[in-house]
Amino acid sequence: MTITLTMKEESELWAEGNHNNPQQPERESFEIFQELPKRLGKGYVRDVEVHPEFQLGIFDYEYHDDVLVKIPEWDHPLQFFVLLYGRTIDEYGGQVGEGYTCISGSGVQRQMTLELRDILLHQL
Repeated sequence: MTITLTMKEESELWAEGNHNNPQQPERESFEIFQELPKRLGKGYVRDVEVHPEFQLGIFDYEYHDDVLVKIPEWDHPLQFFVLLYGRTIDEYGGQVGEGYTCISGSGVQRQMTLELRDILLHQL
């Protein structure tokens, strides 16, 4: 089964997972930790502010089902992605993972639908 979510819906589901989890791990003031709701899969996202305006994101999660995330056009920062395993694919042929990395310049990102598969991602 494939689940299709907007970027906003995906964010709300992650927030729900944190709200419903009373056993949050201890964290420093410069980091954010979010768990995926158990009904959707397993794993977490951890963002660490390495320096002001410079964050390291560690994404380690797996959905139970295939997930498509509809991402609207948006302003985004300079990004560098390395997938340790898993793969993301967009409808324009862009891939990260399975031998591909991504350096994304800041500016306006066009809207896209992103397919997520077994993600372990490091993002700067």
